[in-house]
Parts: sequence; C-alpha cells; structure tokens
Amino acid sequence: VLVAGAKDYSATPITRAQVLEAVAAIMNKDHGSPYDRGCADSYYCRAIDPHYWPEGTGRGTRVEMAEMTAVQVQEYLAGYHENEVRGIKKF
Repeated sequence: VLVAGAKDYSATPITRAQVLEAVAAIMNKDHGSPYDRGCADSYYCRAIDPHYWPEGTGRGTRVEMAEMTAVQVQEYLAGYHENEVRGIKKF
C-alpha cells in the first residue's frame, strides 16, 4: 500500500552492497558498541567473541554474546569483518 503521492520503488533492484552501505550508515559505531568491539578485536588479531560495553569500553558491565540480540551480534560481526577486509592490524 502506497501513501498518496509516494513513488513505488518495489521494482527497483538493490544490490547487497547497497543494503550493507545503508545499514552501516545507521549502525551505532560509538566507543564500546558491538560494531566498535568487533573492529577492535579484528585490529588486535583477537578471535571472534561478540560482546560490547554499553557505557563505553572498559566501563560498567561487559555484555556477553548470550545476552546480546541477534542484531547486536550482527553489528559486532560487521565491525570485525569490515576491519578484516581493510586489513588494518596491530602486530
């Protein structure tokens, strides 16, 4: 159902890359967020271990994967993968 005057984009093809770019634009990338922690784990050559710090890295209580939503785990993995693709590492 379209709102009066709205353009119908349902037939417009969209690539996976475009979807990922749109999601990345709205993803929380604050210090301590799942995305941030994924990037950091990759950067420091650590194994994948989804987690985040709601109050910022090292502050408050670390939230483990068992307590994370599916979206938060995907944000962590997106950060990890993005840094792996960039190849930015601290050796």
